[in-house]
Amino acid sequence: MVNLIQWNARGLRYKALAKDSLLKADIVAIQETFLTPSVNFALPNKILYRTDRHNSPSGGLLIGISKKFSSHLVNLQLPPSEVEVQAVRIVIESKSILIINIYSPHGNFEPSFLENLYASLSPPFIIVGDFNIHHPILGSLRTSRSANAVLGWISAHNMCILNTSDPTYFKQGCHPSLLGLSICSPDLLYEIQWTVHNDTFDSDHCPVEISFNYGDTKGPPVRRRIHWGKFGKSLNSILDMENDIHSIQSFEKLWNQEKNNNTLIQDKFSKKFPPWWSSECSYLLGQKRKFLRLAKQSRFNPYWKRAKHIAAKLRKLIIHLKRSYWDKLCDNAGSSKTSFRIIRSLRIKDIPQQNANRLIILEGSNLTSPLGQANAFGSIFGSSPISEGIPLDFSGAATPMDSEFSIGELEQFSGF
Repeated sequence: MVNLIQWNARGLRYKALAKDSLLKADIVAIQETFLTPSVNFALPNKILYRTDRHNSPSGGLLIGISKKFSSHLVNLQLPPSEVEVQAVRIVIESKSILIINIYSPHGNFEPSFLENLYASLSPPFIIVGDFNIHHPILGSLRTSRSANAVLGWISAHNMCILNTSDPTYFKQGCHPSLLGLSICSPDLLYEIQWTVHNDTFDSDHCPVEISFNYGDTKGPPVRRRIHWGKFGKSLNSILDMENDIHSIQSFEKLWNQEKNNNTLIQDKFSKKFPPWWSSECSYLLGQKRKFLRLAKQSRFNPYWKRAKHIAAKLRKLIIHLKRSYWDKLCDNAGSSKTSFRIIRSLRIKDIPQQNANRLIILEGSNLTSPLGQANAFGSIFGSSPISEGIPLDFSGAATPMDSEFSIGELEQFSGF
C-alpha cells in the first residue's frame, strides 16, 4: 500500500506538528510552501522536488518521494499561466505512475492550458492540488469563472474525481468547500482510498490522504503438497514399462515430471471464511482444536472442560457476529464509492465478456443507455449516502434528465 498526502500548507517551514504525518507518507504533494531558493528544507528519507517562486515568498510547490522508490522530474510543455504545476514520475516495482501537483492562486484556468496539460499526461496518473475553484457541486455557494471549464475538462477526458462530500477548506466566516481536488486516471479509480484529516495543522486546508495498491506483482504464497502414494505407484508403473531409461538425467526428468503431476498447489490462505468471520473467531477456533488434541490423549483430564468452554464461547461469538453483520454491511454500503465497487463486482461476475459494457439492473434486463445507467445509479444508490461522490452533472440546475423515475417507468421506456 502506497500512501500519498496532499496539502495546502500555507507555509511549510514552521509546521512542526504536521511533519510526523509527512514523514510517514511515501509521497507528499504540498502547495503554498512559501519557500524561496535560498531556504534549505529537508524531510528525512525523502527526495524533494521543489518549484519555488523567485520573486515572491508566497506560493510554491513541493513533491517528496520516499527514497525506496525511483523517481525523476518530468518537464511539462505548457503555455504561460499563473497556475503552478510540477510533475514527477515514480517507479514502483517496475511500474511507473505520474504524480502532478497543481496550485492556482486565483482559480483561473484557460481551456488551452487544460488541454495542453492533459496532452502531456500518460496514464496511470494522479493529479492533486489546490484548484481554488468554487461551484455548488464542490460545496460552495457560488460559481467561479473557471469552475465549469475545469469540471467539464475532467468529464470530457473521463478522468475521475476522488473527492467525496467531505470539505477540505475551512476558514472562519467562509462556507466550507472542496478547494483541494484529487483526480486520477480511470484505471486507478478502484485501487484508491481517499480520506480527509481532521486537523488543519495551522493552515486553512485539511491534509488529504490517498492510499492505493500499485506495483505489487507478487502472487499469493502457496503450499505444495505431494501425494506420495500416487507418486510412488505412478513412477513404478512407468519404470516397469519403460526400457530406455539408461541415464541419471532421463530418470531425473521422469522423477520431476511425475512429482509435478502428483503435486497439489494450494494458496496458503485458500480456506474461505464467512465475511463476518473475525480474528477473535480464528483465535478461539485454534484454542478449541488445541485443547481437543490434548483432551484426546486421556479421558480424565481438565482439557475436555476447557475445550467445551471455548467451544461455547465461540458459538456465542458466531451468533453475535452473524446478527450484527447485516447492519454493518448496510451502513458501509451507504458510501457511493462502496456501492460502485459492489456494482462493478456484480457486473464482472454475472455479465459475459462480450457484454461487459452492459449493466444488469433487474431480473436479467440489460440497461445499455448511458443516460439510463446514470439515472439508475442516482435513483438506487444516491438516496441517502453517508459520503456522496462528486456528481457528473455540473450544471447545478434540475432538468428532466435529473428527475427520479420508477422501475415501472424504466420498463415502459425500455420496452422490457
